[in-house]
Amino acid sequence: MPDIKDIDNLLAEALAAISAANSPDALEAISVKYLGRKGQVTAVLRSLKELPIDRRKQIGAAANKARVQLEQEIKKTGEKLKKGETKSTFDPTLPGISYRDGAIHPLTRVLRQVNQSFERMGFEIAKGPEIESDYYNFEGLNFPPDHPARDMQDTFY
Repeated sequence: MPDIKDIDNLLAEALAAISAANSPDALEAISVKYLGRKGQVTAVLRSLKELPIDRRKQIGAAANKARVQLEQEIKKTGEKLKKGETKSTFDPTLPGISYRDGAIHPLTRVLRQVNQSFERMGFEIAKGPEIESDYYNFEGLNFPPDHPARDMQDTFY
């Protein structure tokens, strides 16, 4: 047979468990343990019919008060946990993440090394158009107009 001290101990134990809950699932388990159909507070309320009428009022009032207090604490803690879960961890004032720059392609690296080698030997790296005009290819070099290099299949030379 439950006593008011038992209800107070049960309430203190439940409140400690609620305050220690760190997830909504843990809070739901505590709610089921104390307030569910087979919960401890529910068992106290069901055992009231076995008590004498004068004790039934006292223990019933204490058990209902404990049940209401537990429901309020569970609701309040559940809201805090939900608010904590939805809280964003994004901080726009933090510096951005720096990404590594890309590397030079191996062929480009080799081409630069070859160019440097030729420059050290005294050559110059000249840049110009890929295809020259007819004047620079033939006229400026005194190729006669009927020279075989001027045929159509030799467009570039």
